[in-house]
Amino acid sequence: MMNHPDPQAVRNQLNRMLDSRYFRTSPRLRAFLLYTVEQGLAGCEDRLKEYCIALAVFGKPDSFDPRVDSAVRVAARQLRAKIDVYYLNEGINDAVLIRYRPGDYLPRFYLRSEVPLGVSDRIEGRAVIVDKDRATIAAVSECFDSMGVPIGAIIDCGEDAQNALDQSHPAVLITGVTLTGPMNGFELTRHVHESHEVPVVVIAPPVMESDFVHQLAWAEPEAVVFKPIRPADVKSAVQLAIARRSVLPASQRTDPHLATVA
Repeated sequence: MMNHPDPQAVRNQLNRMLDSRYFRTSPRLRAFLLYTVEQGLAGCEDRLKEYCIALAVFGKPDSFDPRVDSAVRVAARQLRAKIDVYYLNEGINDAVLIRYRPGDYLPRFYLRSEVPLGVSDRIEGRAVIVDKDRATIAAVSECFDSMGVPIGAIIDCGEDAQNALDQSHPAVLITGVTLTGPMNGFELTRHVHESHEVPVVVIAPPVMESDFVHQLAWAEPEAVVFKPIRPADVKSAVQLAIARRSVLPASQRTDPHLATVA
């Protein structure tokens, strides 16, 4: 089970971040971070909607229309980027992580692993998640958040994943098999290998039918994670996928003994 910090530890981390050089000179992002963390700790998720944040943080009028004014969305992207930079520098050894997922203003709070990561164990870069199952997305997102790996995009459609790869330049793509639209996860994996140098991890059901095995072999993902999703499995699979993509030729990436994490 994932460990989470207590509220006081989160507030201590919040103050540490607000006092850092990355937020001292950014009053708008300071206010955004402070407001969302406090509302998150209070369990007031209804106050973390785009409209509420626009009024409470940015002083927008009651007539604010998020369809024509993207101020909150732009600030959210800036905040996520600023937090990423903070944790790669001043906050690299901080025990508490405050993370936001794309398209979501509810902060998540995590305890960094008690076992320090060596340089070779760190996963540098963003992750893109492609799946239409909300429970799977939540589980994988939780894993990446706890690992301190920022999420560049969460998508349910294989075709839309192409644009996300071009925009996010992720370190890894992790995909389910059943997606929205005509392209499934196997086809997406093949397409990514043909057009991008991005390693792919496929999420597999606990029991695989023979047809699934054949499609998996055809798709040639760098690694596979079997459900139920566990943080240690996701971390191992992502590290393996990145390593195999960078050092092994395509003909050697499909050895099932190397490419699966159960």
